Amino acid sequence: MATEVPKPHGSRQTNAYVCLSITFAAATITISLRLIARRLTKVSLWLDDYLAVLAYLFAGVWTGLVVCCMTMHYSSTISTQILTRL
Repeated sequence: MATEVPKPHGSRQTNAYVCLSITFAAATITISLRLIARRLTKVSLWLDDYLAVLAYLFAGVWTGLVVCCMTMHYSSTISTQILTRL
């Protein structure tokens, strides 16, 4: 007797938007508080701070690309569309 696999409730795209929004908001709050703490304690920025800001900028670009791909409905079929155009 085979058991049926339950189907997902709703779109996974909504879950992806929520996940991206929450994690990027947390990153924004964290980097902001880090820079505010450096200013309040009058400690100059050092290499780790610059690398944290650089990583935040890369994360912002990556989040934008993921949202763009999900908006254009390329999230699951991008590789097949690229291969068919070759």
